[in-house]
Amino acid sequence: MSYKVYLDPGHGGIDPGAEGCGKKESACALAVARKVMALLPGRYFEARMSRNSQNIPDNNHPNSDLNRRAREANNWGATIFVSIHLNAGGGTGAETYCAVCGGQSRVLARDIQSQVQAATGIKAHGDPVKTDNIRGAAGDYLCVIRETAMPAVLHECCFIDSAADMARFNPDRWALGIANGICKYFGVPLLSSRGASATYPEKICDTTKDMDMSRLSVYQVRTFHGAQLSSGNSQIALVIPRTSDLWFVVAVGNSGQSAGIYTTLPGKKAVKTFTVKIK
Repeated sequence: MSYKVYLDPGHGGIDPGAEGCGKKESACALAVARKVMALLPGRYFEARMSRNSQNIPDNNHPNSDLNRRAREANNWGATIFVSIHLNAGGGTGAETYCAVCGGQSRVLARDIQSQVQAATGIKAHGDPVKTDNIRGAAGDYLCVIRETAMPAVLHECCFIDSAADMARFNPDRWALGIANGICKYFGVPLLSSRGASATYPEKICDTTKDMDMSRLSVYQVRTFHGAQLSSGNSQIALVIPRTSDLWFVVAVGNSGQSAGIYTTLPGKKAVKTFTVKIK
C-alpha cells in the first residue's frame, strides 16, 4: 500500500514568514520539505509539496493560498498533511500542533515531534504537542489543520530568532526526524541516522548518460570536488547536495517528463551532463 503524504513548506510568494539570524522562514521550511520528500521511501509513500520554489500561484496574496493548499490535499486524497514552519518570538525549541479533536492528528504530531527531537537533539518548546486553538480560537485556528480532511499537523522546527536554535538548525537532520515521524506513524521501518533507506541504490557513480528513473526514485551522483549539480526543472528532477562531491537526484515528475541535469565547475558555465526521464 502506498500512503499519500502532502508536505506544506510554510509561507512563500511575497511572504517570507518569520526572519532572524540572517534566515527567512519560507526558505528554511522549503529546504527541509524538499529533503523530507527525498527521504520518504518510494515503496511506501507518494509525496507532493504545496510549493517547490519561493513562488506560489498568487505571490501577491499569500494568505489566500492557505485554502488552496488544504483544497489541493483534499482533492488529491492525501493520507496525511504535514506543514513545516520555523517559530519566532523569543523562545527556543521545537513544537508540533495538532487538531483540537486530537485523534490521529495527535498521534501523527507526537510521532513527528519525538523523532525530530531524537534526530536533532533539540528540546521541546513547552508542551511538545499542542492543539491549535491558539489565539483564543474556539476550534482549530490554523487553516491547514481546520480545512483539511485528513490527519494534519503543523511542525515548528525551532526558533528562527534564536541564535542557539539556528546554530544547530540543519535541514538534513530535521528532514530525517520528520520523515522518521511519518514512518513511525504508518509503522514503516525507520530510516538510518545517515538518512539512507533501503530504496536508495548502494552504488555511487558518475554518469554522462541519460537516466530512466521511476517517480520518487533516487540516484546518487559523484561529482568533482567543488562542482555544482543542478536541475533544468526542479519540478521534474530535484537535485539535493549530500556532501561537497555527492548529490542525490530525485525523480519527482510524472511519467513521460524529462529534465536536464547540469554540472557547473568553478569559473565555468553550466553544462548539461545527462537527462533524467521519468518512466
